[in-house]
Amino acid sequence: MKRILTLLLAALMLCTLACQPTPEEDIVVNKGEGTLEERIFASPVPIETEIPAPTSEDGDEDAPSPTSGDNEELLPYSEGATGTLTIPEHWTDDLSNEYVKVRIDADIITSGQTTYPVYLVEEKTFSDEDYARIFQSLIPDAVKYRGMVRSYEEYELQLESAVRGAEKRNADGSISYVSWPQQQNAIESAQKYLRGATHVEELYKELPANITPKGIILRSDGTEALAIHSSDRIEINLSNNGIVQPQSWRASELWDEDVYVTYHPEITEAEAQAVAEQFLQELGIEGMSVVHYEPCRVFSPITFSVESYGYLFRFTRAFDYMGYYDSQPGLTGLFSFEDDTAYMATLQKESIEVYVTHEGVHYFMWKNPLEIVSCVNENVQLLPFEDIQSNAVKLLKAGFADTDSKSAIGVCMAEMILSVYPQRLADNQGTVMVPMWLMIFDVYLINADTMVVDFDPKLKQKNYQIFVGINAIDGSRVAFAESGTSYSG
Repeated sequence: MKRILTLLLAALMLCTLACQPTPEEDIVVNKGEGTLEERIFASPVPIETEIPAPTSEDGDEDAPSPTSGDNEELLPYSEGATGTLTIPEHWTDDLSNEYVKVRIDADIITSGQTTYPVYLVEEKTFSDEDYARIFQSLIPDAVKYRGMVRSYEEYELQLESAVRGAEKRNADGSISYVSWPQQQNAIESAQKYLRGATHVEELYKELPANITPKGIILRSDGTEALAIHSSDRIEINLSNNGIVQPQSWRASELWDEDVYVTYHPEITEAEAQAVAEQFLQELGIEGMSVVHYEPCRVFSPITFSVESYGYLFRFTRAFDYMGYYDSQPGLTGLFSFEDDTAYMATLQKESIEVYVTHEGVHYFMWKNPLEIVSCVNENVQLLPFEDIQSNAVKLLKAGFADTDSKSAIGVCMAEMILSVYPQRLADNQGTVMVPMWLMIFDVYLINADTMVVDFDPKLKQKNYQIFVGINAIDGSRVAFAESGTSYSG
């Protein structure tokens, strides 16, 4: 019930905040008039120079604060800006009005870099050699393989487990078994499929010569693994029937909340991360950085039990900038501005997930690989941070300008990260990873006792965040792809 309520509130949030008329003076994505390209392909900025403080029109060195003034135009590109950015550690502000609560209490996070490169990238297709290398690293003891069809023995085990009940870990560490609402349906389903199932020995095939098999892989110890290979995805799970479940999931009403978040990894976070990073290094995968990790388990829908505990790590390509974890891809923006979709990048976010237990790497998935073609600018000129702040304030205010009823949620910018996103260039010049200031907002529900959004920490939605991006080169709004995914760097 809690999960259903959260989703309904998230839907209400998007309707309330995003479904608004477009302001007359839209703060838009780059429309492809060539300005961005000119700056990207300009000569690199000399290193060890400073960006001067922004000045007012009359030449006064004391520039106005980001929230002062009523000018609705975006600040112009600062032609004289060169070199190292002056960036504060924190930004505090309040943009709330009588209808919408918008707070800024954000740490400003960068990788500490002093140069800002721009890379030309393109999508890469996984080769048979890529798949074979990863397969051999995780399943060197493959004996036979079969298609992704459940066997008689699996349905038999599923029926036995469904009758027994779901596993529950007690406070003292012991295991008991409990019923659940869909238990009878699970029993009847297993009985139905059992009648027409084929025994596993009849499904196995000999390993093909000179071809790395896909599907369900029989190992020398009698266990089975799952191996998947497509043009944009390689996934190997050493538990054929195991579902990798991060602690943040609330995927089923089967699990009582207190039980669900009880994990018992037999390895520390640091030890697990070292194993994951060493694994990527052995595979020759470079340029990836950890952007998120959390306790995790592998749960079997066949036996209704937990097979292992550990940590799941998510990596993205760093491109010298900060990466970020897109915890809720469906909530990538506050607004519904008119975007020039013909000019939006179409590349999917590249990511690698590695699940580590005390026995080693248990699960690996690599999706949407990118390939760096070239570095088109070793140190591109960025806007002064004060200009970015001013543009961000105008952007947020414009997004809420037409809200005329009180919202049941509030948002607070908790972090502002210098990351990157894929921007398609005009005239078929390709796609580049452009520096982006990513504003990450936490979502707070209304206090049911006072009917006021008061940013009570207890009402923060743990697994829902909103992402708003500003191009660090020209200050325009970033339009994330229609797929609903944000991009990491």
